[in-house]
Order: sequence, then C-alpha cells, then structure tokens
Amino acid sequence: MEEPKTSDAPAAAVFDRPRLVTYAAAKRSLWGGDAAGQVADIFYGRNARIGALTFRLKPGGYFRLADADAPDFDQDRFYFVVAGELTIHDPGNGQIQVAGAGEAIHWRRARGHSAYNFTAAETVVLDWYAPQTRPSHLGDAQAVSADATPGKAPQPGRTELLGQWPGALQRTRTQTEEEGGITRITRAEALHFIHGERFPVLESVYASTRELTAGVVELMPGARSEDRTHPGDKVIVCLAGRLHVHLPGSGELFELGPHDVLYLPEQTPHQYWNHSAEHIRFAFLVVPDYAEMP
Repeated sequence: MEEPKTSDAPAAAVFDRPRLVTYAAAKRSLWGGDAAGQVADIFYGRNARIGALTFRLKPGGYFRLADADAPDFDQDRFYFVVAGELTIHDPGNGQIQVAGAGEAIHWRRARGHSAYNFTAAETVVLDWYAPQTRPSHLGDAQAVSADATPGKAPQPGRTELLGQWPGALQRTRTQTEEEGGITRITRAEALHFIHGERFPVLESVYASTRELTAGVVELMPGARSEDRTHPGDKVIVCLAGRLHVHLPGSGELFELGPHDVLYLPEQTPHQYWNHSAEHIRFAFLVVPDYAEMP
C-alpha cells in the first residue's frame, strides 16, 4: 500500500493586502495515497493568521488524517459543505457527524479524523481552521491529539450508546459541544444577526470561538449592506451569484463569481452589493475576532 503523501501545499497567494483570488487562479494539489485515500485540495492563499482552502471528494471518496498528521497544537476546525454530503469520523472516540449542503461541522483541539463521501455526487467543502501556525506561547511541548491512544483500535461509532438511543441524544450532544467534540450545525441552529438600519442584511454565524468566526450571508436581488468592519482578518467565498465588495476607504471594487475568494485585512471597512436580479450567497471567515467584545 502506498503511504500518504503529506507534502507542503503548493504556493498560493500571500494575504498581505485586500486581494481577490479567482477559482481559476487558485492552486491545486492531490493529497493522499492508496492507504489514506485521496482528496483534491484547492489553495487560494494564506498568511500567519488566516487561510482559504477548499477540498473536493469524489463519489465514494475519502481521506484519513492520522493522529501523526494532525497538528501538534490545538486548532478550531470548521468544515462548511458547499455541495454534496460530508461524513466526519473521529476513530479515537467513535464520534461521527453527517452534514449536507448548507450545513457545517466544527470541533476544537488537535484531532486526527476521517472524511467520507457516501453519495453518488461530488462533495465540495470549505476547510477553515485557526490558528494557522503553532502559537508561540506553547513552546516546544507537544499537545496530545484528542482521544489519541497509541495502539488503540479505531472506534466504528459510539458503541457505548447502543441500547440508549435516542434517549441519550440531547445529553450526548450537550456534552460533545461543551468538550469541543465533532458537532454538526444547521442554518436553523446558527446565531443570527441583522446588521444595518437603512440597508439591513442577515448574517448567520455557524461557529464563533476565541479562534475564529464563520458564517453565511444572503443578499436579495438589488440589495446592499452598510459598512462592515472586523478586528480580525476576513475571507469571503462566493457560493452563488455574483457578489461585489466595495471598500469605501480606498474606492476599490471587487467582483466575485462562484468559488472566488476575497481576503480583507483587519479593520478594513467594506460593503456587500448585489447588482443583479439573482440571489447571492457567500460564506465568510474572520480570524481571530469578529467583533469588539463588550
């Protein structure tokens, strides 16, 4: 069996100023091998804080990220399913979540995991995580991957809950969320905000932690937003329609089609515009701080 190839990602754009990276210009890489499975990665760019990565799983495809390949420091991980269906499995404790298009999967801590596409259609996923690099305050001590035990057999699921389901559903979910385990989040469960008085826009936040905030915005035909500004760096990914982002400070105007990415540095005022007669939908990631805390 071929061993997984975990070579460095191909060189992508450096996020050092407001920057548009189109889907066509993004860098491609095929990660994995016969044993680990294979996944098509699409790299848009990154800096020390934030990155933009999408992966695609073919029908029946999968990848397995071993504990040895997981980061040796705690991260927040956020997978947003753009198309298809994604199944995430933590073989260390048997946690499994299945998310469809428009849903997200989130967890905290270092964690080896497997991803599967058990459908006949391609799965497309936004792969976001923070911090990007090992925090300096950790020194040389290596964090222990969540639930990782050398020599422990992979757990096919939560076998300890057999005979208790669905009675243990709510209790198990609450415990999983509090411990930073693998959690599925739907649009109905998102934390919603309406920003703007004259031009109100609905923002749906799927995950917001000390490390990252990620969510989705929808714009009706002809709609626009008022100025939006964040203390952290921001990445915007157009999911449907044609989005214009205006920077009132510099006068720049960026146009994003489906799967295009825009990076904005911290404290960059920006506005969303829909100049079309079509519905627009886009996802966003802010690292580390989405808003000034009260």
